[in-house]
Amino acid sequence: MPKTKKSKRAQNLGHYAKKSNASQAVKEQTSAKSSYEQQSDVDMDVDLVSDSQDSGDEDLNCLYNEDGSFKGMAKLISERREHGHHLPNPSTLLAECTTITRDDKGKKHTEKFSCRNLPTTTCCMQKVMYSEADLKSQKSWLEEHCEPRGYSIILFPKYHPELNCIEQCWGYAKRIYCMFPLSSREDVLHQNILKALDAVPLKSIRKFATQSSQFLDAYSERLSAAEAAWTNKKFRGHQTLPPDFAQDMPKLPNYSDMTA
Repeated sequence: MPKTKKSKRAQNLGHYAKKSNASQAVKEQTSAKSSYEQQSDVDMDVDLVSDSQDSGDEDLNCLYNEDGSFKGMAKLISERREHGHHLPNPSTLLAECTTITRDDKGKKHTEKFSCRNLPTTTCCMQKVMYSEADLKSQKSWLEEHCEPRGYSIILFPKYHPELNCIEQCWGYAKRIYCMFPLSSREDVLHQNILKALDAVPLKSIRKFATQSSQFLDAYSERLSAAEAAWTNKKFRGHQTLPPDFAQDMPKLPNYSDMTA
């Protein structure tokens, strides 16, 4: 049979129907997508609120800003005040209590954080932070990672580099590093650091380790810093102090009675 051609009006009606159906499908798909996105945003907001509520007090133990810089004691105290901690206004406190004394020769001695053992808790910002129970019980990153694996961490006391031989090795390497020519190139500085570290002799490292061991032994005998330095020099060939080391010890400052 011969093929019949559709009228122009019928072709236009068919094209319009197809276009309407496609537009309706696009609208339904867009509406469904919009509804899904709105529900996702609501769920995300709920999760964010829940996470912020759960980690409210945990954020107080974060001592650093997002860029890695230290927040500072004033900001840390202000954050705790905002979370309901009954703490004084940091703007009215000193950063740290210090005590300045003079000895018989008139030499000035400065004792930092002199309020450490005092009963007061609001004299300075450092004592306020030091008195917070959660910060006092906060373990270091090293302890949190080592203790679950069965290792005990014994830390050296602060401000006693003579007890850690690595500090003396660093001092030796720094002296070598200062002998290199000045440079502003990062690769040259990196190479100089490696050369300075490699220049520390093994014999010197062993010597530094022996000296640190001697200082540890001296402090275990309840000697002062001056007495420990004297015994370290006097018995530098010994791994530990001899039993009669106190017989030849002169009267040094803060001398303690060894018979007590």
